[in-house]
Amino acid sequence: MSDGSILATPVFSSLLSDIFCVTLDGVLARLSLADGLIVWRKRLGAPVFSSPLLSVTGSLLFCATVQGKLICLDPDTGDVHWNYSAGDAIFSPLVGEEDLVLFGCQDGRVYCVDNSGVAAWVSECQEGVVCAAPCVFATKDRGQEKAVLGVSSKGDARVINLRSGEEIFKLNLAGEDSAEVFSSPAVWAGRIVVGRRDDCICCYEFF
Repeated sequence: MSDGSILATPVFSSLLSDIFCVTLDGVLARLSLADGLIVWRKRLGAPVFSSPLLSVTGSLLFCATVQGKLICLDPDTGDVHWNYSAGDAIFSPLVGEEDLVLFGCQDGRVYCVDNSGVAAWVSECQEGVVCAAPCVFATKDRGQEKAVLGVSSKGDARVINLRSGEEIFKLNLAGEDSAEVFSSPAVWAGRIVVGRRDDCICCYEFF
């Protein structure tokens, strides 16, 4: 496929019955699931650590590079629809929710971009980079309204309204020892669960 290593998990398209892989030398490829042959290959211009993401309908394919580019392609042909430029490198996994793509960035922000390539909102953490995947969940005290939890490496956590980008709540998950946070958080029943670099798994109640 290329000379680059593959760190990101491939993504499967049920619509095309093929898989999409990305490499550290910036290659995105569609491979036949039946025989492993390359259907098409595209050079993205920079290494890719994040797994590709398909839209809910399967008609759009998203990739993020360490140049801070979110790239939207046609999964059938590999043609590029649009590029969105974030403020720094993207190592965070991409998260799809309805017609939106969410990701963290090395500039310490959480980005929400719609399927046409327009930023719906950008939320800035106080300090640190955002390598963890944003977590989308339904709030208990706001009529099951959807919200996004973004966490920086310094443990700065922001709960944001999915649609408006309004900050609902913030807290720090680093603890007394200021432990770094690189793992992606999970939310369940008003609690945040996250792993930290001080070898602790922590559970915080915030609703």
